[in-house]
Amino acid sequence: MFMVWNTALLLLTTALSCSAVINLSAGTQNDRGRAIYTEYCLRCHGTKGQGPVSIQQKEIWNKPIDELIRIVAFGARGLMSMSNGTRRGMPAAPYSDAEIAQVSMYVTQLVAKKDVLITEQDVVRVRQQHTKSVRGKFRAAR
Repeated sequence: MFMVWNTALLLLTTALSCSAVINLSAGTQNDRGRAIYTEYCLRCHGTKGQGPVSIQQKEIWNKPIDELIRIVAFGARGLMSMSNGTRRGMPAAPYSDAEIAQVSMYVTQLVAKKDVLITEQDVVRVRQQHTKSVRGKFRAAR
């Protein structure tokens, strides 16, 4: 019986330790995502996505997360109306794939109120898909 109790206690301790590490990692990613958003996105999108270029009511929040990653990584073409009357497109974020994942997670939690896990590998995959798509369109246009 003593061995069963020790084994159960060991498993519980291990599970709690792993949980704490995962939560710490998520908190660190969220902090970095917030910092990136504040540094790069805040001036247009505001503190909660309601800035001069509001993203609160955008259909992006109902699309697969890959679409958000693509927009953050590559920017958005076309002109967007701002509340002050000027129009411009959204530039690509000048960050690493890991940082794009972190800011994408943060903004999804901030605006869409959805908890998602976006990894650096997700951003790499979306970049590869986008590049392949653009190359295909370029070849077809020749």
